[in-house]
Amino acid sequence: MEEIGKTFIPVSGDHLYEFGPFRLDASAPLLLRCGDIVPLPPKALDVLVVLVDKRGTLVSRGELVSAVWPDTFVEESNLGHHISLLRKTLGNVDNGQPYIETISKRGYRFTGPVRQAAADLQFPNGDERSECKPDAKRERDSAKHQDRAQPSRDGPPVPVLHPLIEAAPPELSVISSDGRATVPSIPSNVATQTHGSPLRWGVTGVLLGAVLASASGWLVLRNRAVAPTVAQFTVSLPPGEVLVTPGHASAAVLSPDGTRLVYAASRGGQSQLYLRSFGELEAKPIPETRGAMSPFFSPDGQWVGFWQAFKLKKIALAGGEPVTICDSGAFWGASWGSDDNILFVRKIEAIESVPASGGDPKIVAAVNRRKGEFRFRWPELLPGGDAMLFTVGKDSIESSDDNIVVQSLKTGERRVLIEGGMGGAHYSPSGHLVYGRAGALFAAPFDLKRLAITGAAVSVKQGVLVSPITGAVHFDLSSDGSLAYVPGAGLGNKRLPVWVDRDGNAQPLPLPLRAYSHPRISPDGWQVAMEVESPAHNLFTYDLAR
Repeated sequence: MEEIGKTFIPVSGDHLYEFGPFRLDASAPLLLRCGDIVPLPPKALDVLVVLVDKRGTLVSRGELVSAVWPDTFVEESNLGHHISLLRKTLGNVDNGQPYIETISKRGYRFTGPVRQAAADLQFPNGDERSECKPDAKRERDSAKHQDRAQPSRDGPPVPVLHPLIEAAPPELSVISSDGRATVPSIPSNVATQTHGSPLRWGVTGVLLGAVLASASGWLVLRNRAVAPTVAQFTVSLPPGEVLVTPGHASAAVLSPDGTRLVYAASRGGQSQLYLRSFGELEAKPIPETRGAMSPFFSPDGQWVGFWQAFKLKKIALAGGEPVTICDSGAFWGASWGSDDNILFVRKIEAIESVPASGGDPKIVAAVNRRKGEFRFRWPELLPGGDAMLFTVGKDSIESSDDNIVVQSLKTGERRVLIEGGMGGAHYSPSGHLVYGRAGALFAAPFDLKRLAITGAAVSVKQGVLVSPITGAVHFDLSSDGSLAYVPGAGLGNKRLPVWVDRDGNAQPLPLPLRAYSHPRISPDGWQVAMEVESPAHNLFTYDLAR
């Protein structure tokens, strides 16, 4: 159990390094920035450990692959992906040079100055190094909060903890392709494709259940220089509605043609599916869908499937009663194929297929415990219907350990495409796989015929909501390349616990904003235990008399 304000993390002295604002425990491995854990896939951490250990010297690609993936065949693009991720995470040294330097056609070198830390060093949240010093205003604000929030020892306190959630503007932002607004430019290192459609991003999202944002043309990957114009408009969600963001599937989905959005919203604790056509001014509730969540579209866009009352169902958007497809005690994503069969996960041990008209599901893929597979989630049929993408979780509590895989539905052959990919992947008509990691979306070039990643992935969107428990990333991609996403923090909503005395006076505790939940008071009334939401479910304690 960790203590808020004094987070102690065990380290091994001979393998503890400091560089810039970072501390690396090579034995864990674990990377921290100013005392906060930096979420990185395990293999990326392994690559970093090798480079830091051999800092200042050239490490060949072959040497890195042998050290990180011993006795395993790995495509060179996989290593390149992890190097790219590390570069984005670490940034540059003070002199502007990247921490990781590429030596053309030879390998990589860690260039930053590295200090080896003492064997008994502990990592406090308040890192004392100059790179991590808070400004004077933050120090003054913290002192004010501490003076107000500290209870008296005259008698046991009567604590009440309320979350203060950072408010979001109650509006929906939509970026369209009629030239009324501008959007971020294309990253210079994104390779163009010689085949396929442009990767046109339509961005739709909801921030803390209050904001929806949508776009067509957010990012363009195309084989000619002229990019289309784009625009943005906004609409407001009805007062009192919050987006339902379950941990088992995306909260909002786009129709295949990118013209309509279906999402689940809650009013008074009761969820309901809503349909928003972008040619209309407001969303409309879909009848007979109270209690429903996790929608998904049929290939023709005329039906919506969903999970309701432990059953997989569908309903025609033109009207009519919901139709039960099959029982589904749980639900971890679905994909509706052009052959009118639905791939879905109701038990994490298998992916099943069921006719959209109803029937008995049949298993099409099952976990292989001998290979370390623990759970399957978030299937998606690839164009042509001969292969599917899905996420394989290892026997680990960390969703960052998940892999995105592809499996042939003809031969049953399955192989890993992306290590450390979270929340499922979607195929873009540009010839890319789009997937989430640590609150960001990445795009990796993908050969649909070979079913293989053909180059390094690039980050294309930051600030996408991730379920802190399951790692589900709330985004969806339509067949025309439009993207729907839910803006938010990478590891859940940040809150500030509040102390309320017997007279009803509320004061926030002097703590950093985090995804606190499930507060519990000690029997003597002087300590609070809380979970900080993350895949690891870390527990913290706070001394109220401090």
